[in-house]
Amino acid sequence: MNPGLPNNIEAEKSLLGSIFWSSYALQRACEELSSEVFFLDSHAKIFECIAELYNKHQPVDISTVVSLMVERNIVNLTGGVEYLNELVDSVATGANIDYYIDKVLEKYTLRKMIEVATSIVSMANDPSSNLEDAVEYAEKSILNVSKTRRGTEFRTVTEVLNSARENIDNIVKNKGKLTGLTSGLTDLDRITTGFQPTQLIILAARPAVGKTAFALNVATAAAKSTKKNIAIFSLEMPAEQLIMRMISSLGQIDAMKLQKGNLETDDYRKINEAISQLADTNIYFHDGSAITASEIQAKCRRLATQGEGLGLVIIDYLQLISSSSKYSGSRQQEVSEISRKLKTMALELEVPVIALSQLSRDVEKREDKRPVLSDLRESGAIEQDADIVAALHAPSQDNSTGVIDNSLPVPIQLIILKHRNGQTGTVDMLFKKRTSTFLSLKKDSENNEK
Repeated sequence: MNPGLPNNIEAEKSLLGSIFWSSYALQRACEELSSEVFFLDSHAKIFECIAELYNKHQPVDISTVVSLMVERNIVNLTGGVEYLNELVDSVATGANIDYYIDKVLEKYTLRKMIEVATSIVSMANDPSSNLEDAVEYAEKSILNVSKTRRGTEFRTVTEVLNSARENIDNIVKNKGKLTGLTSGLTDLDRITTGFQPTQLIILAARPAVGKTAFALNVATAAAKSTKKNIAIFSLEMPAEQLIMRMISSLGQIDAMKLQKGNLETDDYRKINEAISQLADTNIYFHDGSAITASEIQAKCRRLATQGEGLGLVIIDYLQLISSSSKYSGSRQQEVSEISRKLKTMALELEVPVIALSQLSRDVEKREDKRPVLSDLRESGAIEQDADIVAALHAPSQDNSTGVIDNSLPVPIQLIILKHRNGQTGTVDMLFKKRTSTFLSLKKDSENNEK
């Protein structure tokens, strides 16, 4: 270890000594730290022995720690009994353990910053480095340092069980309520219990069925229910068009009247109310056709550090995301890379990601035009990475030969084809195309139909 790197040997000694004075100090240290945070290798090895005894619910004292060191044949590397006694004598109480933990972690974080910065410089100077990969690595590495976890990469079964118990208690406490972000559709929320952090949700449909409108409805409902940031990536439509659709839906104003300017006095009131409601949300738009999954990741990382953090990401749509050049020529590999990066982003930022996707033309060739999983374009990779796969289906269009009257609400089905942690099924809705509004057929339509 380079002695010039940031360190606080005295804090490390005091921390280890405090552990032998109090069970509270022992518990705090083992719960908050891992061996890698220590600057001295000898201190890291001592802590490893302490943590192992603690996790096995065995007594932790000088005798048991030394015995484990002997068993591991590391006594000579740690100073043995004499050094442990020196550690204990360096403090008089275990009451200051939290202070020592903070000091040790502070120096560890600084060392990690130097390590990351050095690797970034090395990567930047490497002529063979890809610019996109280098930028992604830099942003991800810096973010990881800024949110340095206290603890090891692995979590004991006890830790995970405690977390699970808290989740169960939470669910029981909020029985009947959503545990994730609302979609704005009661029937859908009943099945999903809301969109959960870390989920990758794929919403598929053929063109002109209402994918974008549905996504905007979800974005509006989610934004109104949380102060967190909502990110919308539109790869085929400018942000101005999206916001017009949102105004139309929220204010229940005929989109054609908005486009042509044939507005009545009451329409202006509705527009102002819709604008006022949207202005109170934290929705961010990014429009542009040339963007990669890595760029989406990078932009979402930055948005996650602003305000209340990131609450939801919507991408319209998946097949328009550019891929890295290394998979050029293999669309299957390109889509596989994109879907994997989107899932990674959902996990890393702990946010639900909704990606819209096209269905293949195979669905139109069948007599029964009800979508199935295999109808997804490049379905293999997408299906594998997604937690939820849902498809919009308009039964009224299956055998339609004439012009469809867009002035009337049409029945739409949201078919949940895959749900990793819950039930599948069909949600019946009404789609008011003129206002780009989706309504749950059973309840919402009764309250909102006009």
